[in-house]
Amino acid sequence: MNQGETLYIEGRMEEARTALRKEAKEGDGRALYCLGQYELFGLWETRERPAEAAALFRRGAASDAPALLMSTLFLREDAVDGEAVRRALAEAEQAADAGDVNALYALSAVLWDGVGTVVEKEEDKARAYCEKAAALGFWQAEMEMGLHYLNGTRLPQDETKGAAFLKRAAEKGVGKAEYHMAYCCLAGVGTEKNPSLAVSYYQKALRHGYLRAAVELGVYYETGTYVKQDKKKAYQLYHRAAEAGDADGKAHLADCLLAGEAVKRNARQAAALYAEAAKGGSAYAVLRMGETAFSGGDEGTAFRYFLDAARMGLPAAQYLAGVCLLQGRGAAPDRQAAALWLRRAAQRGSREASALLMQAGL
Repeated sequence: MNQGETLYIEGRMEEARTALRKEAKEGDGRALYCLGQYELFGLWETRERPAEAAALFRRGAASDAPALLMSTLFLREDAVDGEAVRRALAEAEQAADAGDVNALYALSAVLWDGVGTVVEKEEDKARAYCEKAAALGFWQAEMEMGLHYLNGTRLPQDETKGAAFLKRAAEKGVGKAEYHMAYCCLAGVGTEKNPSLAVSYYQKALRHGYLRAAVELGVYYETGTYVKQDKKKAYQLYHRAAEAGDADGKAHLADCLLAGEAVKRNARQAAALYAEAAKGGSAYAVLRMGETAFSGGDEGTAFRYFLDAARMGLPAAQYLAGVCLLQGRGAAPDRQAAALWLRRAAQRGSREASALLMQAGL
């Protein structure tokens, strides 16, 4: 086992990435496989980049069975080399029997859904492989099991089990696991509600390179929630996330530029950042573009933005879309559609939506 893979298995992500990059340049297939996992799951910074992951898996496939297996997940069925996949399966199974946790994880990933007619879908076997990798202390399997239990995907929902698996991965210093544990502690999901511990997990995640945590911490420092208010620090955190390509980081950075409190006001730059963040998938950016349009008197444009952000699942936008439809602001009055969006917002915790539903008799 090379140094990079050893560090990767131990969860020492920054050290591992440096070593893996060096080994990948020398053509090491397992190093390419591990780097592919970084890209596929956004294990470093915040971005999940499946195209880059697929390219790394393909490069490693010639000499590493797990890399070949992972590469098949990105191929059309007619492009899969069945004979090569069967050889890789046999090799990975042999390695898995010897305790190779990356082979175990790759087998579970392929068997969850199967590969066309070449590899049958075997969910029970996939789960067994993932559980074995987790039992051997592999943080990636622990995190996978945790998220599946937490969200009820692939496994029956069990928030307590989910939080327990995530905690095991977080204790190894894996930033993404720490980030998800922070949510569990903040919302009291699967564990005791503890906002102070949540902040600590976010801080650890940020130290361990998972820059998505910078956005949450930025919001806390900006609003003085759970920490002493520090708008300058909030700006710095948003800037760090935005530089890493995080869409919500860009949107919150735009807020700072528009407010002009921690940094010189620049409405033009803020508008450009909102648009860039919205293009990157930030529902919050779309909401803010709607609010800006509304405050400027363009209710029609504002409603369209609110509706877009509502469809992306943002409760605040669902509430505002409901308000617009109820009051005929930027759209024709429609009590039935208004009730639909207000109920969705209320179901996701919007007190304003719940109050308006009662007030309007919806």
